[in-house]
This record gives sequence, structure tokens and C-alpha cells, in this order.
Amino acid sequence: MQAYKLKGKIDQSGNLLITEPLNLTPRNVEIVVWAATDTLDHTTTPTTELID
Repeated sequence: MQAYKLKGKIDQSGNLLITEPLNLTPRNVEIVVWAATDTLDHTTTPTTELID
């Protein structure tokens, strides 16, 4: 089995749309979907100072 990483989107009807060309012969495929998430800033910035 060969794996390909592609970009796509889910339309308002729930259909998966591949948004880039795929140069493969016509055949059945299996699809695994990882939903994209917003990128979070994982840096920490103190909101208050601790005073001893």
C-alpha cells in the first residue's frame, strides 16, 4: 500500500473535496481524515508578577 498526503476540505453538504491534482489511475482508495485545527501559540507569558 502506498500513502499520499493531500490537502482537501469538507463542503457544506459534507462531501470531501481534494483540492490538488492526484496523478493516479482510476481505482478504489481508502481515506483517513485528520481534521485541521487552528494553530495555537503554546508560549507562556505571565499575566501577573509574583512578588515575595
